[in-house]
Amino acid sequence: MGGNSEKQTNTTSHNLTQTLYKLLKLIDQMGSDYELYRSKLEEIAQRYSQGKIHLAVLGQFKRGKSSLLNALLGEKLLPTAVIPLTSVPTYIRYSEHPYVHVSFEGNKAGDTLSSKDPQEIQQFLSMYVSEEANPNNTLHVEGGMIKKSK
Repeated sequence: MGGNSEKQTNTTSHNLTQTLYKLLKLIDQMGSDYELYRSKLEEIAQRYSQGKIHLAVLGQFKRGKSSLLNALLGEKLLPTAVIPLTSVPTYIRYSEHPYVHVSFEGNKAGDTLSSKDPQEIQQFLSMYVSEEANPNNTLHVEGGMIKKSK
């Protein structure tokens, strides 16, 4: 059953890639007035073919965005709390060697934790991205990056 689902996903992915490139050809035929649209669509097609799609999760305070992402990830990596918590953007990407990296504004060196322990990752991230530990982003954190294996 899992193989069939994977085959459907691959077929859907292939169809979307073909559709994106067909759209690029159509835009080419429309002339130079549409160059901006072409460059944006080309960027999307390239990112998609590389598996680099950004999914923004937005919503009001305390509506469960981090909890939803934790459920999708199958691990509690993002901090959650009763009070409004996340004050800094956090990105999640695949890596064979899981780690968390926090980058700062300006040229200040970042901080990194290599760990497979979800609780350790969550605690580390909380020090930088939570409103409680970093009120009004006084640490000048630019963002957090979780690199997670499957």
